[in-house]
Amino acid sequence: AVVSTQSTGGIVKLVDEYGGGSFLVNFSNFYLEYAKHHICSIVRERFGPKSHRIFSIVMAKKMIEQKQVAELALIPYKDAKELLYTLYTENFLEIQELHRTPDFSPLRTFYLFNVPLEKLTLKLLSVCYKAICNLMAIRKDNLNENSRLVDKSLRADASTLAATQQGIAPDQLEDMLTSSEKQQLGSCMRIVKRLDLGEINILDSILALTHFGNNQSVR
Repeated sequence: AVVSTQSTGGIVKLVDEYGGGSFLVNFSNFYLEYAKHHICSIVRERFGPKSHRIFSIVMAKKMIEQKQVAELALIPYKDAKELLYTLYTENFLEIQELHRTPDFSPLRTFYLFNVPLEKLTLKLLSVCYKAICNLMAIRKDNLNENSRLVDKSLRADASTLAATQQGIAPDQLEDMLTSSEKQQLGSCMRIVKRLDLGEINILDSILALTHFGNNQSVR
C-alpha cells in the first residue's frame, strides 16, 4: 500500500520508491496530531459529542464562520451557536474579527472561530497537573484512613506466605481479618484502583500535551 503524506496527517512521508521505498517520520507532526487527539477527547468528555464534532471542524478549518460550522456539523444553527459560544467562554475557542469596512460595523464584520492550540495546551496542562494532585491527595487520605486494615492485611499475607513455604495449607491458618474488615478493605482497594487508573489517563494526556509544547518551543 502507498503511504501518502495526507492520509497520515503528514506524519509519514514516502521519500524514495526505490527498493520497496524509504519513509520519513515527521515527529513534529506526530506530536501535533497526538496532542490534537487528546484535546478532542477532553472536549468530547466534557462537552459531549456535538461539541466534539464542532471543535474538530474548527480545528480542521483553522478559521471558520458560525454558519459554516453549523452546515458542516449538520447541526441546527441555534444549537451550533450555543455550543460554539460555550466552547468560546471556556477558552477552547477564540474569535477573530475581520472587518470589511473601515467603520468597524458589526453588520459588516466576519466573526471567525479558531482553536488557540498553544494557549489551550498550556491551560489543559495546568488542569491536568491540578487533577493529578487531587487524585494523589484522595488516595493518600483513603489509605491513611484504612492504614490499620492495610497493615493487618500485609501481615496476614506475610504469614500465609511463610506458612506455605513450611508446607502448611493456607486453609489451616486462622483468618486474621473479619468479614467486615475484608469488606472495608476491598472497598478501599477498589477506590485506590480507580484512582490509579485515573492517574494513568491523566499522565497520558500530560505526556501528549508536554511533547507538543516542548516541540513548539524548539521551533
